[in-house]
Formats: sequence, structure tokens, C-alpha cells
Amino acid sequence: MPALRAPHRRSALPYGLAVLLLALAYALLGIASLKLAIPPYLATIFMPSVGVGLAGMMMGGYRMAPGVWLGASALSLWLTWKLQGRVSPQLIVVAVFSGLAATLQVSAGLFLIRRFVGREPKLQKLREILSVLGWGGPVACVINASITTLMLRKAGVFPPSETPIIWLLFWVCDTIGVLVMLPLTLAVCGWPAQAWTGRRHSVLWPVVVCLAGTMVLFTYVARFERSRPRTELTLRAEGTARVIEAQVKHSLHSALAMGRSLELAEHNREERFRNFVRGELSLLPGLGMVAWASRVVTEGGTESFPLTFVEPASLALQLRGSDLLSEPVRRQAVLAALARDELSLSAWLQLPGQPETEGATLAILPLHDGSGHVDGVLAVALRPQDIIARSVGPQQVRSLAFSFWDMTGLSPQRLGGSVGPQSWEEEPLVRIPLEVGGRRWELRAHALPGPLRSFSHWQLWGLMVSCLLFTALLAVLLMEQGGEKTRVASLVAERTETLHQRELFLSTVLQSALDGLLTLDEEGRVHSANPAACRLLGLTGPEWEGRSLVEVLPSLDWASLSAELDGLSSQSPGLRRETHARRWDGTEVPVEVALSNASTSGRRTYVCLLHDVSERTRVIRMKDEFVSTVSHELRTPLTSILGALSLINRGGMGEQPDVAPQLLTIAETNAQRLLHLINDLLDVDKMEAGELALRCRPAEVSPLLARAQEENRGYAERFQVTLRLLVAEGASAWAEVDEGRFGQVMSNLLSNAIKFSPSGGMVEVGLKLEPAWVEVSVRDHGAGIPVEFQPLVFRKFSQADSSDSRRQRGTGLGLYLTRMLVERMRGDIRFETAPDQGTTFFVRLPRIPAP
Repeated sequence: MPALRAPHRRSALPYGLAVLLLALAYALLGIASLKLAIPPYLATIFMPSVGVGLAGMMMGGYRMAPGVWLGASALSLWLTWKLQGRVSPQLIVVAVFSGLAATLQVSAGLFLIRRFVGREPKLQKLREILSVLGWGGPVACVINASITTLMLRKAGVFPPSETPIIWLLFWVCDTIGVLVMLPLTLAVCGWPAQAWTGRRHSVLWPVVVCLAGTMVLFTYVARFERSRPRTELTLRAEGTARVIEAQVKHSLHSALAMGRSLELAEHNREERFRNFVRGELSLLPGLGMVAWASRVVTEGGTESFPLTFVEPASLALQLRGSDLLSEPVRRQAVLAALARDELSLSAWLQLPGQPETEGATLAILPLHDGSGHVDGVLAVALRPQDIIARSVGPQQVRSLAFSFWDMTGLSPQRLGGSVGPQSWEEEPLVRIPLEVGGRRWELRAHALPGPLRSFSHWQLWGLMVSCLLFTALLAVLLMEQGGEKTRVASLVAERTETLHQRELFLSTVLQSALDGLLTLDEEGRVHSANPAACRLLGLTGPEWEGRSLVEVLPSLDWASLSAELDGLSSQSPGLRRETHARRWDGTEVPVEVALSNASTSGRRTYVCLLHDVSERTRVIRMKDEFVSTVSHELRTPLTSILGALSLINRGGMGEQPDVAPQLLTIAETNAQRLLHLINDLLDVDKMEAGELALRCRPAEVSPLLARAQEENRGYAERFQVTLRLLVAEGASAWAEVDEGRFGQVMSNLLSNAIKFSPSGGMVEVGLKLEPAWVEVSVRDHGAGIPVEFQPLVFRKFSQADSSDSRRQRGTGLGLYLTRMLVERMRGDIRFETAPDQGTTFFVRLPRIPAP
């Protein structure tokens, strides 16, 4: 069927033309499908029109219903005429309503598909394909099968007993028509376009080839199935015909024997006739009558042959005395026999007293007297139909019809047979010619309509239904496979576009990044560089390629770096180094280098990020210089002020007014704090510059802890906090430390613990001995360290509460300096904290034997 909506075109066919094409396709495909009709109901294997009609309505909507109705009505009218051989107003009404039933069925199928699948199904997923075929096929086809069967039954087209089988045939052929032709038609028309992109031909041609193969297989099998019973019947017919031929010859031989017997009897001919003939009649049912006709010649020379003796007795009174020459057919036979002086047969004639439907042929045999003159004739009525009935068995009666034909004249004449007359034009299975009594007979065997057509049509029907269902299954599998390929291709295209966009985005990000980015191979050679890296070191992209990383970062050892990178876990952020990069002109620029392992699929690849820290270095240097300058400039006058305040407070300047001691105490306290800050700043500056020297020597840890407790007791009393030393008696542990700096570490830890302990609380100092370590712990029972601040505990100028109104004042340098001092003494520091349960700091130092 031409496409109602051609794929990849914006314009559709005019509505009227589309309806006409749909109606024409529906009717012509339906008529063509009747070539596949199987007796005895003239039922086709499948009705492709239904699938085409449903496809047309899926493409054009409900407005295509007139096309289905016109095509279905025309097809139904033609089919009814084919079955009935006539067209009547009643059959026209049946055809019209049959068209309405087909239209209702297709419309219902379209409604169900749109309701449960969608207006334009993509036919890609197996469930969607089966839903379209299921709703449009087996479910919707119940409508037309039921309505059409009911209408044909009311019109008397078939008997009531055949209603179920007629309904089943209609339903099956419509359903298979949808299952096979709906996908095929949609593939031909390419509708919907997005559903068949890239898979139209992969579905169309295999289904077409499979369907064509099914049609060829049907033609071959049907021809074979039709010829097989005919061949079997021909063999049976030939055997039976030979038996009939033998019976005819035997009957004629018996007539000759009776004639010769009567010639020998010169006396008592009547008695001999009756005794002999009665015995033969009982044995030969094909002989309907036997009569002796004497030759009578009048004085005027007129010759006659009146019947003298007649058997059976029921015909004797009616036929005795009848002249054989009085009737033309009998006269011709008698004269032929006299002329030939041998047995002659007459044409077909009606015997007196016999029904009009029955007849016989007379066998005339001249009889001679002792001198050789003809003194009479023997007339035998030969009934071929009786011979056939006697020779044909019950099995042959149901399948074969035999008849004798007289071929002597210009036109063949039927002499009788086992059933009603057959036309001369009908081709018989067997023809056997007989030359009897001067006439040419022919024995024919015909196949009865029922047995000849009762080949295994149900097996053929089932075979073809199976083949067509296989074709439909092939279409479903090809659509599902093609749909899967289409979905995969669409997904691949979508993912490819996404990756392309992502790659473009990443490329844009890398190209516009302010930090330099290099990709390196396993030997540390540069594979690619972004514009920022080119600007940083004054090299172009091609100049970067193939250049070794150590050429621009001479302080790095690539062998050790790559080994360290390969040993990192996949979750590791990589390595960071601060060094100087060498520009193309030989100058150096401070950079922060971040290296990470980006190896994939067995290919070792590394990423190097170069961050220019020139400005940061300059700012840090300025800050350090400022801090150092301020610290040194403030320390000398502050020391003098603090000495003077201390001297006055100790009474070195005499008595002071009552308010003066309090003010002087405040001034001294603040001066001590400012001096402590300056000392911390100077220590940090020295530590970072590597100028702070530690004098480490073996020392027992327990006395150092007791000294720290005593030195900080006054500070603890100010906050109403108790210091408790938890060291077991006799516990002796030695470590190599700078006693002054260790005291500074303990003072920092204790002052922090005191400040963050509640009033009336307790700070506990513990000592734990391990085989290789000495672990000192300082525990408070305060609020604990907030989770968000924990990573910043050991950073410089970091405090949990950095606002100006914080409760505990401090510089934020104590724990930073503590960590640096502990690490310089080859130890480490950590902490454990929990909300509202306090915090414990642990300092671990290498344990040494007592000196």
C-alpha cells in the first residue's frame, strides 16, 4: 500500500486520495489472499487487509475509517458472490454491515493502542511491540469475527453447526493479518519516522523474504496435498474399473453361452430356456432381461421377431409378443446382428415398465436352426449400472463414481453409472475403452467432490498458520533487536555529545585557568601545556612538548617523585612542593607544584599544576620583615618598662599611693603578656627561618612535668582550676629534650587546658610509658574543640573563637609553636576531643635509656 504519510516529507497525501488508496489496498489484498484459501470453507490463511487497514488508521487517525469501510465492504461483497454465485439485496446488506464490522474492529484496535501504548509508538521495546500487536490483533479481531459470523449465519451462508469453526477461521486469519502485515506496512511507510531510523531495511527485507517463502511453501504443499489423494484415487479407480470391465465381458459371454445352448436344443426350447436363463439371471445381476424372439416371415415377405420366451416372469406378460423390429433402436440392433451374424449391442433405450431414470442396452444374438438358418434371436437387456453397483465396494462408493459412455455416435451418450450424470467436460480419473457388440464404449471413473477435496487441509492450514506466526515472531524479534540497536545508538550519540560538551568545557576551563597545567608521560616529559603555563615560563605550546620537567623545575628529582606518586592510593590528593621554576631567559620564579597520578588503561600519565606564588612570597616576606622589625624594636623598650614596673612593685621606689599598686600590677601583667607575644613571634620567625637552635640532652620526664605543674599553678588558681599530676610512683622515663623548650611546650598545653576548663574544673597531666616512646597527656574537661575547627588547631594565628569578644584571650601561636618544637625534638603531637567531654593532647617523644 502506498504510504499515507511518506517519511522524511512534510506534506502528506490529499485526504480523498489517501482514503481511496487505503480502500483499494484493503480490497485487493483481501482478494489476493483468497488465493491461499483452503477448502472446504474457502477460508484464507490470513487476511493482510486487516493489518494494512490498522496501519493506515494508525498513520492517518480515525478519519481514515471510510477507506477501511469501503475496502472491507467491497471485499465482503466479492467473497459472498464467490461463495453463493449470485448477488442479492440481502447479500449487499451483509457486505455493508461486514464492512462496518471491519471498520469497528480497526477503530477499536486503534483506540486500544492509543489508550495503552501511545499515539506514535516507537516500537523499540519488546513490551511495547507486543502491546501494539496484542491490542490491535487478538483482542480487537474478536469484534469482526463475531459480527461477520453472525451476519453470514443469519443470511444462511452456512449451517448452524459450522458457526464455531467459521468464527475461529475469521478470528485467526484477521489476527495473523495484523501480526504479519502491521509491522510490514509500518516498515514500508516508515511510520513513525523516528521509530524506523536506521532499522527500516533490517526489519523490512527479512520479513518480506520470510513471507514470500511462506507463500511459496504453501503453494508447493497445497499442490502436493491435492495431487496425492488424486493419485491414490486414480489407482483405486483403475483397479475397480478393471473389475467392472471383467463383469461386463462376463455378462456378454454368458449371453453367448445361453444362445449356443438354445441352438442345440431342437425340442423343449421353452423349458430349456427357462431352466438355463433363470440360473444365469440369479448369478448375473447385470442382466435385466433375457428373451427369445422367434423369426416370423409372412406370405408377403414381411419379417418380424416377436418375443416368445421372456425372463424374468414379471416381464413375461408385458413383453411377450412384442416385435423387436417395432422400435427403431431395437430394430437397428437386430438388423446389425443379422448382418454381422454375431452379438450386437443397441444404443441406450428405455425398457417397458422401467422407471425413466433407468435404462439398458440390448445385446442381440442371432440363433440358428440345424440347417444354419436364423430362426430367432436372443435378446439380453444389459444394465451397466447394476454391474457397477455389484463391482464397487463401500469404500469406493464414498470416493469414486463410475459410468459407461457410448462413444459410437457423434456425441457421447451416458449409459448409466453409480451416481448422477457427470458432464463430458469434466476430466475423469480413469478412461477404459471397450469394443463390445459393434459399439465403442468407455468406462469412466470420477472422483467425488468430497473425497477429492478432503485432503489434509487442516494439517496444511495448521502448517501455514505456524509459518505465518513464525514470520510475525521474526518481525517482532527484528523490531526489538533493531529498537535495542537504535536505543544504544541514541544513547551512544547522547553520551558522545555529552562527552564532547564536557571535553569542550574542560578544555575551555583549562585554557582559561590562571594556573599552569602540564601533562607528563612516565619519563617526566611534557605532553601538553595550557596557556597559563606558557605565560608563566615564557614558552609556547610546541616548545613545551617533549621538554623534561626537571629542565624548568631543576630542584625536583623526577625519579623519586614518580616512584612516590605511583605508591599513592587512588584517594590521595597527590604531592605538593614549593620550589622555583626556571624561565626561558634563565630567571627563576617561585611556584607551588601539585603533582598527581592520572594513569588510565595501563598508560602512565601525570598531571603537574604550577601555581605562581611570587606575590604570596613577597607578602610573606614583607610580613615577616615587619614582624621581625616590630618585635625587635618593641622588645628592648618593653623590657625596660617591665623592669621599671617590677622594681616599683617590689618597693624599690618607696611607698606609693593606695591606688598605685593596683594600677602598676595591671600595667605589669599587660607588659608580661606583650612580652610573651613578642617572644612567641620571634620564636616562630626563628623557627621558620631555621635559626632557632635547640640544646637537647637526656632528661628525666617526671621532674619536668612536676616543674611545669608548679610553674602553672598560680595561673590555674586565677581560673579556679586544679592541676593534677598522674604519674605512678617510681615511674622513670628518659627522653632527649631541650628542658627549656619542653617547659614552654607544657606551659602552652597547660595554659590552653586551664583557659578552656570550667570554673572548679581539673586539668590532668599523665605519663604513659611504652617500649620505644614516652607519651605525655594533658586533659581538660571543657566543651571540646568544634568539629569545623579541628583541622585548624595547629595552624598559625588560629583560635576556635577569633572574635574580639572571645572569653579566653590568646595569640593563636601557642599550639603552632608547640607542634614545631615537638617535631624538632623528634616527637609528634595529636589530640582527642568530644563535645562536652573535654580535650586531651598527647605528646610522644622517643624513649632513651637512663644515663
